[in-house]
Amino acid sequence: MNHPCDQIRKIRTQMGISQEYIANKLEISQTAYSKIENQQTKIKFDTIFNISQILNVPLIELIDSNNGGINISEFKLCESEKIIIELEKIINYQLLLIDYIIKKDSRL
Repeated sequence: MNHPCDQIRKIRTQMGISQEYIANKLEISQTAYSKIENQQTKIKFDTIFNISQILNVPLIELIDSNNGGINISEFKLCESEKIIIELEKIINYQLLLIDYIIKKDSRL
């Protein structure tokens, strides 16, 4: 199972975004950001959330074990964070359903 930092690095490089860009958005040094990606420092949940926003990637892609991230049960999350994650799963499912319906309708 991959660590969220591996997912972050993979997505960031695929998008052609530099570490320096994300570090600037997070208001930290590039060195500090590099340590996050290389797992030399623990990453906080809010940092993962902020990175998901910067990359414009659903948070669940970074932390869900089915997508190569870690299981959210490994985080000590407050109830509101758990609710947000569950709502994001529902929204992503609904978007997939909408895409399916649109594709099905276009074939008629």
